[in-house]
Amino acid sequence: MSVRDSLDTLSTYKSNNGSRSTLKTATIQKKSSLGELHTSFEETRGLMRDNVNKAEDRTETLNDDIMRTQNLRLTSTRFGREPVKMKKKSLLKNKKFRFFLILLAVVLICAITVPLIVCFHH
Repeated sequence: MSVRDSLDTLSTYKSNNGSRSTLKTATIQKKSSLGELHTSFEETRGLMRDNVNKAEDRTETLNDDIMRTQNLRLTSTRFGREPVKMKKKSLLKNKKFRFFLILLAVVLICAITVPLIVCFHH
């Protein structure tokens, strides 16, 4: 029921003896209706403020979550690259070590066989 409807109802109200209600009673009831309306408005306004504050907090939280997600994505990309680099580095070390062992074996074989060949050839 709107305020206008309640005022129309109040203006047509008649007492038991058939006379119209006094203006004072209508004014009190009008003020009461306006007071209730104002109270309702203030409650709604308070709820709206709370909702706006909560929405701002959620926005801040979402922005923080987005930043963390981006940092996590960058970190995971780096984490994915590091094992590949380490594997390549390890393979290179292994290849160098094998090459050194083969070279050492060839030098030892040459060091042993060359004097033997020279010794038996004379």
